[in-house]
Amino acid sequence: MANVMSNSKPKVGLVLGSVPSVEEVDYFRLLTDSYDFTVVASESICGYLAQTSYFTNLTCIALHDHDENPTFLPGLEKVLEQFETVIVKERLGLYAYQVLKAKWRFQFKLIVWVDNLVPFAAHDVDQMRTIRTEVTHAADCFLVQSNAARQTLELEGVAAHRIQSFTPWIEERIDRSPAGRAKARQALGLSESDLVISYLGQIEWEEGLSDLIAASKMLINREPSLRAKLRIVICGVGSYSTDMRDIIKAMGLEENVVYYAPMRDANRA
Repeated sequence: MANVMSNSKPKVGLVLGSVPSVEEVDYFRLLTDSYDFTVVASESICGYLAQTSYFTNLTCIALHDHDENPTFLPGLEKVLEQFETVIVKERLGLYAYQVLKAKWRFQFKLIVWVDNLVPFAAHDVDQMRTIRTEVTHAADCFLVQSNAARQTLELEGVAAHRIQSFTPWIEERIDRSPAGRAKARQALGLSESDLVISYLGQIEWEEGLSDLIAASKMLINREPSLRAKLRIVICGVGSYSTDMRDIIKAMGLEENVVYYAPMRDANRA
């Protein structure tokens, strides 16, 4: 038994409380030689990854979707008992607090992956503020992919030595020639004359999408000719999607917004 244990890989779990960009999971293919890597998420998120990820040998633990609160993952604390290290994406939902409770109980190393660029987000919501504060205090370290995310954490008082950077996994596959640009626009249904503002990422309140929509409305009010040319291209998923669509409709911008699911062809274009 001792030999079996000594040859086993350390177990790392990635907890996802909202649908990620597929590349965010594919990063972790690089760890599989040294670590036993598992995604822990809801059944709907695991189903999405099964259809889109290039991580062909990805192991997922699928927990039931919670109808009343999609940020809660039933049974999460017990599942995390088996891991030496747990990475949780963001600090914005009940799942993050569940991870924190499990850390207190099982004493695994907790790493918080942050790409939210708004310090003190949800300051007006007591529950979310409490979750974010408690997880921040308990984390062993933070992962960031940009200086902006690092600065956001530092503004919250996170010490620099607790923040670790890792480079996004970028494949050199984009053709930035005029012909490549025309091909990408054609794939997205956009004309050469369109003025395009694009967003690729999670659809969450903290990402400032309502500000983007309001600014676009102001542009059109100031220059009415933009009504026929401006296209806001949004590629992503998240809990703010319905609210965002309601704002777009209220501002009369439905004809100016183009939505794409975060599939690889859309990301590449």
